[in-house]
Amino acid sequence: MIEVEKSILVCIQIGNSDNKLTQEDWKNYCDTVQLFIEVWGNKVHFAAPSVGWQNWQNACWVVECKQSFVDKLKENLVTVRKLLRQESLVWLEGTPEFI
Repeated sequence: MIEVEKSILVCIQIGNSDNKLTQEDWKNYCDTVQLFIEVWGNKVHFAAPSVGWQNWQNACWVVECKQSFVDKLKENLVTVRKLLRQESLVWLEGTPEFI
């Protein structure tokens, strides 16, 4: 019997509410997070930024990720967060349940 690797659902949220990032840096942050998700994620279920005219910037991705790639995705996200002087990002993971 072929065993299928378990996947988890991950919600990743980033922001720039402290305005530390220039517009160009914010774009690079979003692009880099998206790239890491494409490399280490399995399937994107949702991705969107905040409404452009708000006085803050944030973005959210909901991604299916194979268990064996979770640590790599986390490592890469922490690296880019630190490079861009961001204090934190939100990482929420769990096993989806259809009810």
